Amino acid sequence: MSRLDWRDVSILVAFAAFAFAYHMGRWQGADPFPFLYEDGANIASWAAAIDHPERFARDPLLGDPSNFAWYVTLHIPLLRALNAAIGDYGTAFISLLGLHVFLQASGFYLLGRVLFQDRYWALLLAVITLPLVWINLGEYWGVFFDPQPRFTYQAILPFLLAAAVAWRGRPRRWPWLMVAAALLIYAHPVSGPSWAFAIWLSLWAWRPEGWSLGRQARAMVGLGLLFVALTVPFALLYLGAQRHGGGESVDPAALRTALAATFNVDSLDVAAALRDFAGSFGGAELAFWGLAALSAVVLVLLPNERRGPLAMVGLWVCGLLAVGVGLPWIDQRVARARGALPLEIDLVRSIRYFVPLMLLLVLWLLAAIYRRARTRIGRIGAAAVGLALTACWVELHPIRYVGDAAECWARGRLTCPLPGQSVVLEALERVRTDTPPGARLFATSFEVALRYATLRPVVYSPAGPYPNAHPAEFMRWQDDGRRIRSAEQLPDARERVAALLRTASELGADYALIDSRFLPPGLSPEPREALAWRNESFALVRLSPSPSASARDLW
Repeated sequence: MSRLDWRDVSILVAFAAFAFAYHMGRWQGADPFPFLYEDGANIASWAAAIDHPERFARDPLLGDPSNFAWYVTLHIPLLRALNAAIGDYGTAFISLLGLHVFLQASGFYLLGRVLFQDRYWALLLAVITLPLVWINLGEYWGVFFDPQPRFTYQAILPFLLAAAVAWRGRPRRWPWLMVAAALLIYAHPVSGPSWAFAIWLSLWAWRPEGWSLGRQARAMVGLGLLFVALTVPFALLYLGAQRHGGGESVDPAALRTALAATFNVDSLDVAAALRDFAGSFGGAELAFWGLAALSAVVLVLLPNERRGPLAMVGLWVCGLLAVGVGLPWIDQRVARARGALPLEIDLVRSIRYFVPLMLLLVLWLLAAIYRRARTRIGRIGAAAVGLALTACWVELHPIRYVGDAAECWARGRLTCPLPGQSVVLEALERVRTDTPPGARLFATSFEVALRYATLRPVVYSPAGPYPNAHPAEFMRWQDDGRRIRSAEQLPDARERVAALLRTASELGADYALIDSRFLPPGLSPEPREALAWRNESFALVRLSPSPSASARDLW
């Protein structure tokens, strides 16, 4: 790969502008920022609980650090440090979004430069891997709405892959690859093992000159041990959380049923995960998979095609299959034979990385045709097809937020608050000002956001206890969720609100924040003093210290 020049700098500047627009379109000036999605919201609440344990002593999830202490990623210390400067965990979290988008785009551009030795095809690779693609397992590939751990990993990953390809013939640098792969497990523990093994496996394709097979084997064993040594702290912490109840009496079959009802069932069945992964794509998307398969076959048959890098990509696929599919399958088989739960349910999620590898193969064949074309028309034709395929993929998976930012800037404003944003921020502010520290809240929306945005404990939220550490509490949490959903589905508005408040009181809440879906404008609590505050979308209700009284008389 040639050195960077003004063309590369221009492309990186364009990536930076795109990342800034994406960031601003998502943020839109909300302060504080309570609109994080599930993973981001949970991590922000965990950081808040570590900084303010006294505020969450009465929180059923955050009051017990063992429910989240096992989740060690770089996001938590980073978020705590940013919050100290910014003063809001949500804003601190979303402040990293633009950087993630820029890193992913520039990383895949670098990987394309290393693999294709051409700026044009590198640029197409960076662009075609940006769009958000939803698959099964609640997973995705592409730039996401929050800088979640999996987004962090995928943004840094192409730099590691580019280094692996560039250093494939330099065994003195291979330990640094394993060090980087080991440290990245602290960015996203689910992705780390699969990609570490894939990169380690791909290095077997290279035997440095003068090395015997035995010397290479010893070197590879050493690299594996280096990775293991660096990841032992996380492994011990994670495995230490696998109590499966400890002294709690929980039927494994009942717990498995509860897990299947809460999590995607594919996490407990590798065969179903692969089947549903294939079913995630249809129509034109399947044509891309067909092109990738064709490309792989043709590239293998093409004489003098870059065999080394191509072999590395093939071994990456094999490594992902071995750890992301093979290990979970074995774990699940053994667990079923023992009548127990698997040790983990997440490694299979690494199948999402087949999406960028598929897109890489689609462009690789066209880049090879372009490089081999003897006429200008041939080169232009290959380049046009590559551009058309990239545009088609982006059209199939439109990128959000950039257009929102551009529209806002066209009106002469840097940020444009989203519809309903002000009423949500007003509700959070009234919770902060109208409830005492430590007051337990029940909410019908923004349950997790209340934790990190107001530093108040919440009696129930979609984020439950870690099932492998506290299965009995996990099943109680699931029962609470069923009770709440049953109350929400009552047809009569007055009965619905009364049932919600009754459930809130029984769960030990001091206040309830009810949104307009369950609080029609014509209804008001009795006695009137129970209503602490209300706007067009939310009502903050004081609950009676006597659950039996509040359940019957409040509404």
